[in-house]
Amino acid sequence: MKIIVDYLLEWNLSSKKGKVILKLKDADPEIIDDLNFQEFSALAIVLEKGNARFDETENSIYNVMP
Repeated sequence: MKIIVDYLLEWNLSSKKGKVILKLKDADPEIIDDLNFQEFSALAIVLEKGNARFDETENSIYNVMP
């Protein structure tokens, strides 16, 4: 799992599609795009809690307990 150090949320009002760009520690950024509103909102909720990790093998984002 890779540590998410920062992220950018982008929502397109015309297409009603979202994109999340993850800045990862010691790795290239990961782009998750073509998200519908439900997927976009779920990712935003997980990311806003902080201390998140990205698992590229499962294409999942997790919050880690402090």
